[in-house]
Amino acid sequence: MGAHGPAQRLIRRKHIGEREFSAFITATAERELRGQILDDYLADHERRKGPISKRAQDRARQIFDEAFADYAKDD
Repeated sequence: MGAHGPAQRLIRRKHIGEREFSAFITATAERELRGQILDDYLADHERRKGPISKRAQDRARQIFDEAFADYAKDD
């Protein structure tokens, strides 16, 4: 879409710079990938060991998010 695509219009509309937009896209992609990795892990665990309770899934997500938050601080 070039310089006049939706992303560029969003940058102009929100008055944010390209660096901020790039950081936003990177953070969004990282969150999505983390979610996919955890979903894959939980699905694999269920295939091997059986159903995982909602409570255990929620706890796994919390631990996973905390681990990645700590990792991000170290960067």
